[in-house]
Amino acid sequence: MRYFFCRDLRCGMSCHPRRKSHGVRWIALLGLTSALVSCAVRNTASPQHSSQSMPTPTASSAEAELRALLRGMGVQLIAEEKRLEISGWVNMQKGLIEVFACAPEGKTHESLLVLDCIPSGIHAGLLALGLGHGTPVETGTEADYKPPTGDPVLVEVVWKTQQGDDRRVRAEDMIWNQGKKAPMAHISWLFTGSFSQSVTGNPEDASYAADFVKSIITTHHDPSSVLENPLPDGRDDTLYYAREDLTPPVGTPVRLILTRG
Repeated sequence: MRYFFCRDLRCGMSCHPRRKSHGVRWIALLGLTSALVSCAVRNTASPQHSSQSMPTPTASSAEAELRALLRGMGVQLIAEEKRLEISGWVNMQKGLIEVFACAPEGKTHESLLVLDCIPSGIHAGLLALGLGHGTPVETGTEADYKPPTGDPVLVEVVWKTQQGDDRRVRAEDMIWNQGKKAPMAHISWLFTGSFSQSVTGNPEDASYAADFVKSIITTHHDPSSVLENPLPDGRDDTLYYAREDLTPPVGTPVRLILTRG
């Protein structure tokens, strides 16, 4: 199944003029992340490097450059603790959702959180942590349906309570399954990795779909998303709601934490 960017801004898959550099940035991100992963593999395989050895200058410089690039995209890579952190805010405290987290100008009418980042930075950061992306969902008829695949990712959200303490919960705890009248089952979200597609028709100008659609984590299957719901009920767009009794008020600052599931 092939996917295409829609040029109609009304559908939400916006080809925003300020994002014309995404193709170049996406290619640079992949190259830099590949270099970092290759250095890590070389260091692990080399017998002269013990577990306490300093990283090679190449690996060190590649990681420093990647960290800086990701910071500029709103993603903090904490490689020594094997996690990513992204800042954002609560966008919905109640109501039907199809998206758990989107970037600004994304599907905010149905997204529980908004994360202040560029989605391809999350993709690159997950690769740097050693996770592999899979394939997005393929929808259509029952016969055409293929579920999403990818490495498992644990998604957690942290915010400050009124008492000033950190409250840390799994993403699923903030989602209400209306069909089961219970919070969403604990899962590992799948690093499907969205897809690359040329908006202009030039293969060398391929861009990352999630940077245009701006969907980052979706409860309802979305091939453009970075992380997808692995459950078959992800095909139902009427099932999941923001969990009002747990989700803090709209506008509350949050930190999203991603680790291997």
